[in-house]
Amino acid sequence: MKVVVMFPTAIEAEAFDGTLCDVVVCGVGGAECGAVTARVVSEIHPDIVVLAGVAGTYSSRYEVGQTIAVRSEVVADMGRVESWSEVGGERFTPLFQKEYLATDTPDGYDAVRSNTVNGCGAPYVATDGVDVENMEGAAFFATAQALGVRSMQLRTISNRVGERFDIADVRRCAVELAHAVAEVVEKLQE
Repeated sequence: MKVVVMFPTAIEAEAFDGTLCDVVVCGVGGAECGAVTARVVSEIHPDIVVLAGVAGTYSSRYEVGQTIAVRSEVVADMGRVESWSEVGGERFTPLFQKEYLATDTPDGYDAVRSNTVNGCGAPYVATDGVDVENMEGAAFFATAQALGVRSMQLRTISNRVGERFDIADVRRCAVELAHAVAEVVEKLQE
């Protein structure tokens, strides 16, 4: 089976053994990830594309450094913020909340629902029934689905949503992520 693993950043990719399969750094955010996913599918012709990176969690069930599988992605922050002058607050009105599904989830990892947001910890998005957030997942699943290629996503928890984290945190998480992705790739190639 021909497998391509995509990482949003070189830092997330650096601990992974690139001899196991094709590895591509796709860039951060939906536009970059979607465009690179399309290029990977059209030029490399994989049987499955795996997106691997870090994510923030909303849930106390997941610890920093833990790797999970993403079974679905919600486009969470497409909408508008409206002021409620009579109550002195703000309300977010979602205008496009489509959910995209993975075609595959690996055994041995919790399969979670994720929000795709354009800003870390987007303050207005709905989080009920959602465990993590990232910036690329919906574009990745949507592009893979549109092009008819199998897709899978693994994320290692880097922080609690709203908490700061830095490059050193990402590097530590990337080591765990690399182990998990290698295990999954080897099983796919059996």
